[in-house]
Amino acid sequence: MTEEFPKGSRIGGRYRVERRLGEGGMGEVLACYDESLERDVALKVILPRRRGRGMSAERFIREAKVAARLRHSGAVDIYDFGEDGEVLYLVMEKLSGPALRDFVDVGLPLLPMEQAIGYALELAEVLAAAAKIGLVHRDLKPENVMLDDDGSRSRLVIVDFGLAHDLEEAGSTSRMTREGVITGTPDYLSPEQARGERCTPASDVYSLGCVLFEMLTGETPFGEGLAPTLLTRHLYMEPPTLRATAPGRPFPGALEDLVARMMSKEPEERPTAHAVCRALEALDLSAPIRFSGRAESGSRAGRRGRMNSVRATQQLEATEAKTALQGTSPEDRRVAWRGEPSQEVHEALEVGGIGVVAEGEEAPLLVVPGATVGEVRALAEGDVAVVTDADSADLQRLQALIQAGVSEVLIADKGASDWARTIARALRKRARTKR
Repeated sequence: MTEEFPKGSRIGGRYRVERRLGEGGMGEVLACYDESLERDVALKVILPRRRGRGMSAERFIREAKVAARLRHSGAVDIYDFGEDGEVLYLVMEKLSGPALRDFVDVGLPLLPMEQAIGYALELAEVLAAAAKIGLVHRDLKPENVMLDDDGSRSRLVIVDFGLAHDLEEAGSTSRMTREGVITGTPDYLSPEQARGERCTPASDVYSLGCVLFEMLTGETPFGEGLAPTLLTRHLYMEPPTLRATAPGRPFPGALEDLVARMMSKEPEERPTAHAVCRALEALDLSAPIRFSGRAESGSRAGRRGRMNSVRATQQLEATEAKTALQGTSPEDRRVAWRGEPSQEVHEALEVGGIGVVAEGEEAPLLVVPGATVGEVRALAEGDVAVVTDADSADLQRLQALIQAGVSEVLIADKGASDWARTIARALRKRARTKR
């Protein structure tokens, strides 16, 4: 127990403290007994010494109101909230089971694929219900998912809506997202959260993609590292495929595709939580495994088949860049290029509807392959949006480029279609900031 809430003490005059369940960024979670209604409950409390930290009291009260609006069996039930002296408290149902983290971690046996997909479906259904009423959790991770079994049913429950955000709220709540505050846990953070931008339900879909990736492979998409390193990876590095991370597992191609789309860098490129539900429900685990360079039947394709597959994929990805820029003017779909792009890159940009002009001509974006950090900083200070490249292993350069104000970074040794998609993303971002 703690000095603030010893065993046997009462909160709110009716909640008798039994034991400490855990601690979070804003306070503690206590197992208590409701003496009025004679039932076990869990209390989340803000410690008095943390009341002065920014907007913690306001955020705590908002959590109670936000969480109480979400009525779903996969979301923890909120019974009450109040204030006892300097203590703010939130009364919740007490869950019986352990956290998902107890079953998903490095060194633990992998969950059966069907079970992992079932868990993801349950979580997606909660997120879909939250999205309907304009709520974003913003901190979905295995620690915030509980496995509960009350004897009559077994379910997954998302807890800790302390970072939840009501999209319809104005005033101080939205200021917390507008002022570039990064909220969430680095391992599961969406790129827009890493940039301190406004979160939407698509941010939760990204986090769910990271959780599903971990349930299927036993590893987080971007591995271990300090927070700045992980944020950089979320922003600019494509996650590895499921089969590259867990080569011994037979992943259906549809599952590979779904997880990759859930972790798309741009929110609008991700499926909705409702679409994730439908995709997971329709998933056929007996479908043929699709490997690069293999036919749908699983037999190895010949060289011509592999080359045709590569060309088709590059064509599709370049077309995706064009689709992403729909609604923008021709002037907003041009880039200035220092030097000359390769013929392959030029063709991919052309397919994507992106024009190329020489450096010095008017364009919303400047591409400088191999730019130094100093060059990027000087250009950014002059309000020039810059795209450059970097080696995936050179995290020091990646982080320095971000600090210098780079618009987008392409990981070196990528193909022409990757250039097209990266440039399309930067153009779309530039168009939004200029509105």
